Amino acid sequence: MKWRSLLALLGLLTLVGCLRPSLPVQIEMIYLEDVLEPLHPDEPPAHTLGVRFSPDNALRSIDRLRDMSPASGLTGEEYMAFANRLTAVEGTVRKQAFDLARLELELALYKYRAKEISLEELHDRERAYRQALEAFKTFWRTAKILD
Repeated sequence: MKWRSLLALLGLLTLVGCLRPSLPVQIEMIYLEDVLEPLHPDEPPAHTLGVRFSPDNALRSIDRLRDMSPASGLTGEEYMAFANRLTAVEGTVRKQAFDLARLELELALYKYRAKEISLEELHDRERAYRQALEAFKTFWRTAKILD
């Protein structure tokens, strides 16, 4: 009787996720919003990443850049806008490269768990993810938003 109750409890704990088997590989996912400092005091990283570095903002910035030329004698405010638009375009491209590497790593984790790829392939995706993270963090440390 005790064994039957114990087995039922064990089954219930497993069902609700308390006793999940651990994977041999544990990889910590890092999200940019959680690890970056603001580029500007009035703009939290989530806003910078979601608005300033959005694909829509990048496309608008590219359109504006086509109409401007630094050689055409920009005023101080026009130059500031020009530099900020270039930063937005570069930030968008770099952020998308990071997002792609993160998604590829998440997919590789899923495939590894399903035994569809080898541990070596998973580590290849993890290396690409870490490189993309470091590339974006380097950009973030050197980028400036002028005002």
